[in-house]
Amino acid sequence: MMMDRKTEKRLINSIAHQYQPEKSRDATDPDAVAFRLEGPVAPGQLWEVDDRETHAMAFICEIPEDDRRLVRVIPVGDYDNGYDSRDLVILPTGSPTGFPLIAYKQFETTIPVRLLSVPYGSFDGQTVAAIRSFVGKFDPDDEDGATLSDRLNIQDRFERWHARCGRLPELRNVSEDGFTVSRDLSGYLEALRTVLGLAPAQCLAVRRGTLTLTDEQEKRMEEAGFGNRPRTTGALPRSFVELSEQPRWRFVADEYIDRHGDPSMSSFDADGAARGMLARRAFALAARANGTGDEAVMGMMAKAAGTMTERTDDDR
Repeated sequence: MMMDRKTEKRLINSIAHQYQPEKSRDATDPDAVAFRLEGPVAPGQLWEVDDRETHAMAFICEIPEDDRRLVRVIPVGDYDNGYDSRDLVILPTGSPTGFPLIAYKQFETTIPVRLLSVPYGSFDGQTVAAIRSFVGKFDPDDEDGATLSDRLNIQDRFERWHARCGRLPELRNVSEDGFTVSRDLSGYLEALRTVLGLAPAQCLAVRRGTLTLTDEQEKRMEEAGFGNRPRTTGALPRSFVELSEQPRWRFVADEYIDRHGDPSMSSFDADGAARGMLARRAFALAARANGTGDEAVMGMMAKAAGTMTERTDDDR
């Protein structure tokens, strides 16, 4: 016999209030939060989203490979906020917080990753699969659902956060040593290797202008159709730009806003200015090393963050 909606909700409600306080303590423990912040944002995690004015929780769906400054999320709310047939109830056993949650899958969207503030932990595999596969359908007879105003508030909040993706600067095609890569430049660098037989380090030196070709080499390049060396434009490597947006560095932005905040600038834009400074300082520390991996970049950013948050006597 099928269970009617009201009976089903009463059963869910009785199970939902079987809290697991030990999970709640771990989710909010400062040391545990700090440890989780050291790691990358990853699918299946539960995060606090905070724009310094309003906040909410979100389930992490994915991080787009073409722009790691963004994150795909599903809004998550407290169970007591209410839900209807379009939403998924997450019971305490499957919740990182030990409390029942609601996943508002209808409002799944993309937001800037810099808006993430507190990592509460990860959902277990079964719960992640349930969230991903859930398909809600509106039931007009569901009288006990979330009020329309509650749903509109959730929708409005995440739509506003999604709109801020458009305020991020355009990502240029930048190489790991800080030069924009054009098709002409790529061809020229390949010719240095194939025509002149230069080693990769020598090709890099030519590109940076620290190694000059001989007249004979210039002639051979001209004969091969590469008489004019394409100009390069200095820029921050993509990895430095993307990784500076990680929530791990929010404390740097908070410190920057506290000390240098411009009342005419929004907190989001001031946050971006701080992260841009962090990326530039980290790149300077890296001494333009080619092929720098994410772990090394984050190490340089940790050092740069230390210099940006140091308090002088004038600041105290």
